[in-house]
Amino acid sequence: MTRDVGQDHLRRGQEVSTFKSFLAGSVSGVAARTVTAPMDILKIRLQITPYTRNATNVLSHQSRVWGMVKDIVTKEGLRGFWKGNIPGSIMYVIYGGIQFSSYSKFNWALKSFNWPDQVHSAVVGALAGFTGSLCAYPFDVLRTRFVANKERTSFKLGKMITDIWRTEGLQGFYRGCSISIVAITISSSVIFGTYETIKIYCDERLSKESHSWLYRSLSSSAGAIGGITSKIITFPIDTVRRRVQIKDSQHLGSFFNEHSERLYLSHQHRGSMKMAMSILQKEGILGLYRGLLVSLCKNVPTTMVSLWTYEQIVKQIT
Repeated sequence: MTRDVGQDHLRRGQEVSTFKSFLAGSVSGVAARTVTAPMDILKIRLQITPYTRNATNVLSHQSRVWGMVKDIVTKEGLRGFWKGNIPGSIMYVIYGGIQFSSYSKFNWALKSFNWPDQVHSAVVGALAGFTGSLCAYPFDVLRTRFVANKERTSFKLGKMITDIWRTEGLQGFYRGCSISIVAITISSSVIFGTYETIKIYCDERLSKESHSWLYRSLSSSAGAIGGITSKIITFPIDTVRRRVQIKDSQHLGSFFNEHSERLYLSHQHRGSMKMAMSILQKEGILGLYRGLLVSLCKNVPTTMVSLWTYEQIVKQIT
């Protein structure tokens, strides 16, 4: 007996108009941002804060998650968990809209190659991630610098843009862009490829099985599994990217204590690979995975909300 498992608008050959996919992708991006913004703050703060231990080999207060939460509440107030919300929201709108609309275009354009559905989704996801990341990247740099600011008074968006343009030029808005594109491309490929592999497997089983709760549960978890898998694979790259994004900022004194500021100044003229090697030498492998647990807690609802919202919006306007 064949079961109705619903239409999957991310499946190979599915054509969704540019307007609908951009609108649905933008809404899905804002929805995901709204749900996970506080965790995003913690994740970025952990990534950019050097992994340090005191004389008794205990993690310093600023290196612990709960210590960081307490510091934000005490020194910056609850609003501290929403720093960078404006550039972050703009970034999610642009990235979500372009990622899904370009996915729809690539999905239709490449269908004639007749790759297996899983391979097709992985390739299209990689291309969509690359396109979305390239367009939204300047707002990611702005968001990271807003989040890094530990002062109670937030930076003004216009002033931050002017400062970066005046002191660093256009390249300041694309600090770490190359490594970011690598990370986003791999991440999107893994997310969409894993998502479609699980959905296809479950669809096949649901058409044959009479008791299908297991496969329905697995199908519902496809987005979460894709998100977890991609995050574990790409997290070290993301950490290096965050460090590169702020290393040339004139506001370093507002981000860290004196020790951390000296560390970043020592990295000032280093590229991504040298930055990664420096983190490994001075902080060990754990330095590249700072904030992974928080990121996983954030990434699961982000991916689930993003994919679910996209499907629902497309269905409503189709």
